[in-house]
Amino acid sequence: MQRFKNILFVTAEQPLAGEAYEKAADFALRNGAVVTVMDVVDSIPQRRRMFETEHGLYDLQDMLVTNSYERIDKMLGSSEVPVGATPQTVVVPGERHIEIIRRVLEEDHDLVIVADAEEGYDSTTHHLLRKAPCPVWLMTPSIEHEQRILAAVDPDPLQPTQELLNDDVLALAVGLARHEDVPLHIVHAWNVPQGAGFGVSTSDQHAFREETLTQHRENLTALLERHELPADTIVHFLEGSPGKVIRKVIFRRNITTIVMGTVARSGIAGLIIGNTAETILSRVDCSVLAIKPQGFETPVRIS
Repeated sequence: MQRFKNILFVTAEQPLAGEAYEKAADFALRNGAVVTVMDVVDSIPQRRRMFETEHGLYDLQDMLVTNSYERIDKMLGSSEVPVGATPQTVVVPGERHIEIIRRVLEEDHDLVIVADAEEGYDSTTHHLLRKAPCPVWLMTPSIEHEQRILAAVDPDPLQPTQELLNDDVLALAVGLARHEDVPLHIVHAWNVPQGAGFGVSTSDQHAFREETLTQHRENLTALLERHELPADTIVHFLEGSPGKVIRKVIFRRNITTIVMGTVARSGIAGLIIGNTAETILSRVDCSVLAIKPQGFETPVRIS
């Protein structure tokens, strides 16, 4: 599990940000990766930056930046995870997701880890999932003693980009489970397209359902056979909509991290069809490691 070497950890003023950092730092340490800690503070218009009191003249923007650096230093100082050299820290004002993505592009980060302890699925999460050029790990410290990894896949040999994404998801989940020495679960949700049986006989509806089931099972089998899975891997092949099925597995199996892909419309930079990912994110408390398809281009540019 040596894929990630240049990690950007994005923090915020959250009670559990320190726990998320320790988890990220431990992951980096075991991967031989370097970590940069980043925060983005509100950008204050020039006309509102300065204010004067009887004690002196103050720059609000500088105060926000300074306070963030102090909070980061305190977090690093209290961390119990040795990370070798002291991590680089950077605090900038601006729009949060834009500055994060610019930093990724400028410094060639290969993974963004977001301290997601309390924020949940917010606008920053939404934009990073759709626009960040590298994998994004929304890291929520788990109260579970035993970690459990879930890979969500949707194999389709007729969609080469999607197949490559499924291989990427599964390879990463397998590596993560082995690296952490934790159980691996794999889920694939299948269903008959809505309205497919309209106007046909009951027997034909049954035949179509069985044909769909067989095709999905064969697709999943072919995907799994391309990977060397841990012996204790559990595969969940379930009928239903992906959002509902995946959430059900997460809750019933106490999943702590889900690895999944986002699907891009080819030729349109930064446009992601993330309905399944976004539905899941808004309703679960586990960590989410989201991967972009190969060839994805972010719409954010370095100015």
